[in-house]
Amino acid sequence: MAVAKMAKVSIALHSSHKEELLKRLQEKSLLHITKIEEEGVNEGVNEFDEADEKEVRQLENRLNILDDSIEFLRKFVKPGGFFANFIPQKLPVSEGKYNETTQNFNFEKVTGDIEKCDTELTKLNAEKEHLLMRKETIEPWLSLEIPMESVSPTKTTILLPGSVSSRLYNEKTLKKAEESGLIFEKVGELRNEIFLISVFHRNDEEEARGFLDIINFAQEDFRGFEGKPIDINNEIDKRLDTLDVEMEEHLERCKELVDYYEMLLILYDHTVDEITRLKAAKDAARTKTAYIIEGWVERSRKEVLEKLVNSFDAVIFLESKPKNGEEAPVKLVNRGFFKPFEIVTQMYGNPRYNELDPSPLLALFFAVFFGLCLTDAGYGIVLAIIALLLMRKIPEGKKFLWLIFIGAMFTIVEGALLGGWFGNLFSGTFLERPINSMMLFDPMKSYFIFYRLALVVGVIQIFFGLFIKLYEDIKDKRLTDAFFDETVWIILLSSIFAMLFSTDFCIQLNLSSNKLLPQSFLLPSFSVFSLCALLVILFGARDEKNPFFRLFVGFLRLLVLGGIFSYLGDFLSYIRLMALGLVTAGIAGAINDIAKMALGIPVIGVIFFVIILIAGHLFNIGINTLGGFVHTLRLQYVEFFQKFFIGGGKAFNPLRRNEKYIVLKET
Repeated sequence: MAVAKMAKVSIALHSSHKEELLKRLQEKSLLHITKIEEEGVNEGVNEFDEADEKEVRQLENRLNILDDSIEFLRKFVKPGGFFANFIPQKLPVSEGKYNETTQNFNFEKVTGDIEKCDTELTKLNAEKEHLLMRKETIEPWLSLEIPMESVSPTKTTILLPGSVSSRLYNEKTLKKAEESGLIFEKVGELRNEIFLISVFHRNDEEEARGFLDIINFAQEDFRGFEGKPIDINNEIDKRLDTLDVEMEEHLERCKELVDYYEMLLILYDHTVDEITRLKAAKDAARTKTAYIIEGWVERSRKEVLEKLVNSFDAVIFLESKPKNGEEAPVKLVNRGFFKPFEIVTQMYGNPRYNELDPSPLLALFFAVFFGLCLTDAGYGIVLAIIALLLMRKIPEGKKFLWLIFIGAMFTIVEGALLGGWFGNLFSGTFLERPINSMMLFDPMKSYFIFYRLALVVGVIQIFFGLFIKLYEDIKDKRLTDAFFDETVWIILLSSIFAMLFSTDFCIQLNLSSNKLLPQSFLLPSFSVFSLCALLVILFGARDEKNPFFRLFVGFLRLLVLGGIFSYLGDFLSYIRLMALGLVTAGIAGAINDIAKMALGIPVIGVIFFVIILIAGHLFNIGINTLGGFVHTLRLQYVEFFQKFFIGGGKAFNPLRRNEKYIVLKET
């Protein structure tokens, strides 16, 4: 279901056609190329032709240069709109401009100019940083009237410039310093630090340095400074002003190179395409004059591929049989409502080629569960509008945004049925009556109904998963598995529910307000349950050879190894739908209450009311949309998929154009 049928093909061609054929295949995105690994293939030929290998290295080197140049120019490119600040947009390019750029653009000169520009800017920035550090060093010493180089030891006296904490510089410290043979000459104070020159006789050096250590004296290094501090500072300021002018002029020259930005993007993607083609050729079998390419094509597009290949003179196209154990790549081909849900499947893993695609099977459940997690029609409307707006701005994420939009539409319907319109915002207004007329129940008051609803949809999905697996086993003629692994368990679980709802226990668990089945159902249901339980114990581990171990594993299979307690845990997991729905409604109500409290503030109360409502509800939408999406995913992956889905298929990945920065416009 919804997995494209594949055909394996082989293409034999003369080596002179290799480059052009691969280029055409890349443009059409038709062929998923597979590596040929057979004895006798490529004998007498290097694993990868030296010329091709050398060209790949050259192209990869070009790619690195282009990447650096693009990164440099990106700083000067104005983003195209609000969303472009967060999500990179691909540049639409006409085929004419693409061909003109790839054939005639002298990128070596442009990237060379960009490198020089970058180097010069780096040099100027480094000089500026160095001057600022010198200025920071000199700033506390501006009141010093002597040249800085003169603050140095003499034959009899040692002068040490430095600083101490202002907390330690007091009369007591000065007195102890004097006792240690130290004289302090205060020069300045900055940021709780006292800057001073300590003077002491060489005969008192040991005692003086010991005292300086005690007060954490930080010695300053004046090497490289000549002249009075004020003169040095003035010179630094002059040079900084000059540097700012030079940097501004240089930046203007660099900005002129932005005109080449789009060309660099085009050439980057083109270069990646060339590397991709060369590496694809590496997977082919070849002699000195011929190539053989094997791969997979969608059966619906096989004729297109055949026509393309046959347009070359020295080329042969054949459909070949897959090798034993070889499995075709997988491409999901859902349409309409179901297509966005491919994302959910692919985040988990592709199905195998002959396996059912779970995307259409989970679609309705996912949308309903997402809506139950939000339970607010107002939030659904906002989410739908945001998704539609983003589709125009982010075409690459359209499939995901459609998924969110579908979830938002279900949220609107379910939220209306549960009475959620931005929480209870319209309670006590003229809108309360029409809102109540649509509401089935209030989840904040009738939470046991919500609890039962969550469990019911969970039971339905889990049973649906078992029926899917039953269908797959019957289709693949695994009738024994179909009976013991699915049919027996469907009957066993049904008998448990029959026993449960024919006693008062269902009332005690708040599963219903009264017994749904008569007491007479209890004994037959228990008999059916016992028979099914016995079958699970006897045949649940039927592949085990040791009879005693088989019974032991069968008993575990009945209870814990995917057994009764596992199913119980699965059913209870769906209570998270109720929990998230109540959290969304509860936070929304709290936001409304806080906003209404702000109305009591004179004059500006209305402003605060609006701000709190908008900010609060947007936050609630964001955090609970994320939570609803994640927990709905979890229910599909852990509770639903485990019943029937194996996965592990290899994605269909045809040779195609790279589109990191650009997208070719259709003409």
